Order: sequence, then C-alpha cells, then structure tokens
Amino acid sequence: MKEVSSKVRQGVEEAARIIDEYKQRLTQVIEEEGENIRKEAEQESANIIARAREEAEQVIREARREAEQGAEQVIREARREAEQGAARYIAESRQKAEQIAAEFREVAKRKAERESDRVIAEARQKAQQVIEEAEERVREANALRDKLTG
Repeated sequence: MKEVSSKVRQGVEEAARIIDEYKQRLTQVIEEEGENIRKEAEQESANIIARAREEAEQVIREARREAEQGAEQVIREARREAEQGAARYIAESRQKAEQIAAEFREVAKRKAERESDRVIAEARQKAQQVIEEAEERVREANALRDKLTG
C-alpha cells in the first residue's frame, strides 16, 4: 500500500514538474515573442522615420529651387508644411508601430494562454489516470488481503 501511495505521489509530482516546465517554456516563448515584436516595431519605426525624412528633404529641396527664383515666402511656407507633414507622418507612424506591437503582444498572449490551458488540462488528465490506477490497485490489494485473511 505504501508502494501504491508512493507511486501516486510520484505521478502527481511528475505532473507538477511537467506543468512547471511548460510554464517556464511558455514564459520564455512570450519573452522571445515580445522581444521580436519590439524589434519589428523599432525597425518599422526606423523605416517610417527615414521615409518621412526623405519626403521632408524632398519638399525642402523643391522649396529651395523656388526660393532661388526669388520666392522667399514660398520657402517659409514649404518648410512649415514639410515640418508639419513630417511631424504628422512620424506621429502616425509611431502610433501605427505601437498598435502593431500591441496586436502582436495580444496574439502572443492568447497563444500562450491557450497552450498553457491545454498543457494544464493534459497534466490534470494524466494525474487523474494515475490516481484512478492507484485506487484500482488499492482495491485489488484490499480484495486480496480480505481473501487471504477472511
């Protein structure tokens, strides 16, 4: 009977160890996914900012050509518009990058939660099977004992 109890305890401990291992792996996957999302968002932001700068520089070049033709007012207006446009574009780009990163994080979180739920359910089922097997062995041992003593 001690042997059966020991096996049940070992089965439960093994199930708990498996759950802990899955939790650790899921945490690692979530952290890695978060880092990947952050890197992607930074890269996208850098690309967007570079495009915004290129567009702003193009507007400024065009304004300089007009200024060379004697249109000082046109230069001031073009710079103002370029800066405002670049600022808006940068702000929108950052917002978009943050939104994408948030969506990636949410997807990763949901995937991790589903996987965690599945692993826990599987571990519980295995633990229940071990317990049921142990209970059956105890019943068989009791029946044998009763048969031998009775």
